[in-house]
Amino acid sequence: MVSLLRVFGCSFVCIGFVRLGSARQCPVLTADWRSTDGGEAISITFTNRAPVTALVNWINFNGETHSDSVHTVNPDASTVIHSFAGHAFRVHGDVTDHPLLLEYQAKKDEHEVLIEGCDGVKAEPKRPFVAARAAEFQSLVHNHTAPCEPAGKSGKWSCVRLTSKEDYAKRLHDGTIFGFADKTESGHRQIGEVWDRGYVSHIGKVPRVADGSGYLKMSFSQKLKDILLPWYAEYGVGGSKTAVQHHPPIPGGYTNSHTVSLSKVDLDDFRHIQRAAAEEMQDIMQWWTGRKLQHTATFGVRIYHRGSMLIDHVDRADTHIASAVIQVAQSVEEDGGWPLEVIDAEGNCAEVFLQPAEFVLYEGGRFRHGRPMRLRGDSMSNVFSHFAPLDWHGPNKSPVYDGRIDEHGHLPEVPEEEDWQKIDL
Repeated sequence: MVSLLRVFGCSFVCIGFVRLGSARQCPVLTADWRSTDGGEAISITFTNRAPVTALVNWINFNGETHSDSVHTVNPDASTVIHSFAGHAFRVHGDVTDHPLLLEYQAKKDEHEVLIEGCDGVKAEPKRPFVAARAAEFQSLVHNHTAPCEPAGKSGKWSCVRLTSKEDYAKRLHDGTIFGFADKTESGHRQIGEVWDRGYVSHIGKVPRVADGSGYLKMSFSQKLKDILLPWYAEYGVGGSKTAVQHHPPIPGGYTNSHTVSLSKVDLDDFRHIQRAAAEEMQDIMQWWTGRKLQHTATFGVRIYHRGSMLIDHVDRADTHIASAVIQVAQSVEEDGGWPLEVIDAEGNCAEVFLQPAEFVLYEGGRFRHGRPMRLRGDSMSNVFSHFAPLDWHGPNKSPVYDGRIDEHGHLPEVPEEEDWQKIDL
């Protein structure tokens, strides 16, 4: 029998698994909680027996939380995290005030962790899809064929510019405009590289969740404006209560953030804003996909600076199936528009230029996307929000989809009584 680890603020090992008869006291944060280096590679299965969705965060070697790599675990579900012995984690409940459920430090001979509820943590009711807002959301959709104007002033553009796969291949990839500028930036990649070919094996196994091109450009709803814009004006770049801080480098070699520093206003420090934005995006995302979705992550505000770039890549296969880049603010040159580009299945590129109070929805686990053009301006401020179907747990872990989706990512038609996720609009 595999031993299962139950963590009650401090840790002890149990053989098998015995549920508690009463709730435990919620743990408190341990001072100077951080990862240690040098351990062997291990895989850890976090199983959630709490009555709420659990958010599993890795705590780095400086004691910092990496909210942009959070793992979301629904009640009575599990997730596998590939890590190293000595790495530290904190698990919070995704409910009001985000209570701490456990702290865990990985050990080489322990591979399963049990997340339990604690005193006062009760499941919050699920928010139903508001079908009455469908007309509102449709009115916010942009015309993807609108021209990119005025010419030579891309810093003011709000449009989609299509680039064929042939013209995309003709781009000058020497790092001056696109890709890594030098070997210090590129690391294990090539100078000028704009395309990740590593984490791609799951593309054909990830389901499509929206019709059409795999992306949709929209304006903020009034509710999203009210949530994000006054708050960022106060706490963002130049705000009277600015909370801008250093953003740690993003791992994986997808950006040059280790040489061109990023900043952030950490939504983890403003849970009420984070939660409100996530709930509004869930309504919008469920309208777009026409199905019920689970929220897996909302983080930012990530602030890119002059020279920043992000190569074209695909996102995590388990949690980033329906996603949004939410543009909060920008300060760019007159011709310094910095598009998010989305590559379709044939290799054609859609460059999506956004203005503040606009966002783009996209299917990030299946379609490559990025910002390989180097930023020409002082800053670009984005929030990111991610969702997945309720019955999606990743490739080879999702029986509804595994081996059933076609080459385009679509499931065969199912009888109406079996299609329990579908939303009647």
